[in-house]
Amino acid sequence: MDTSTLLFAAGIVGSIVIIVLALSYTSIRQRRKEADKHENYFTRTAGALGIAVTKRDFLQHRMIGLDELQNRLMYIDNSKQPVQPVLIELNEITNSRLVVNNDTVVEKIRGEDKVTDIFISSVKLRLQFKNKHMVPADLSFYKYGVDSIHDLEHLKQVAGSWNDLINEKSG
Repeated sequence: MDTSTLLFAAGIVGSIVIIVLALSYTSIRQRRKEADKHENYFTRTAGALGIAVTKRDFLQHRMIGLDELQNRLMYIDNSKQPVQPVLIELNEITNSRLVVNNDTVVEKIRGEDKVTDIFISSVKLRLQFKNKHMVPADLSFYKYGVDSIHDLEHLKQVAGSWNDLINEKSG
């Protein structure tokens, strides 16, 4: 192999590396910009609703915050359109429980339906109100197809922490 062939190959490899790095940088920057937009919306909405957030978590598609003085919870799910902030008076809640839903993959094997896989399809908190006529509120933390499977364990842990906090603060 002569030097010009090696230089040409090195140039192609270098160009590919530069393109991959540029695309990665652009993607990261776009995600950060989107996260900043969601965080600003959360902060503006909390201010407009008179919520002084003392504890909060910004997850990939969702935000949750607690106003400890007023004992109020604000939750926003950006994966649902239109985005609707949920404001919950924790004094109106009897309890919260972590709900992990499983789904199955069913395939026909030798003419019979067989379950070939089981996976977690969602993780949410179900808030039960003191007023029995009110429908329980579900706060989603993970949804298959919306969130990355790689984030599942972290989101489940965050949901568990909020479940404990809500149960501690509920009336």
